[in-house]
Amino acid sequence: MKYKIPVVITRLESGDFMARSEPLRATAIGVSREEAVAKLKEAILEMVNEFGERRVFEDLESDTEVQMVELAL
Repeated sequence: MKYKIPVVITRLESGDFMARSEPLRATAIGVSREEAVAKLKEAILEMVNEFGERRVFEDLESDTEVQMVELAL
């Protein structure tokens, strides 16, 4: 099964990037955005192997849509 997973990528003060998925409670760090996301995918696969697919994705809504919203103050 394929899942759409919301991921937030943040640049850290160290210059590294952190990729985080709140619904899955998973986080990974890499030296680039791509590496952080790749490591996050690896971490999620490890979680599935450890706890099972149903348990890992139970809090992920099947109709999740991620959008960027801009707010000017």
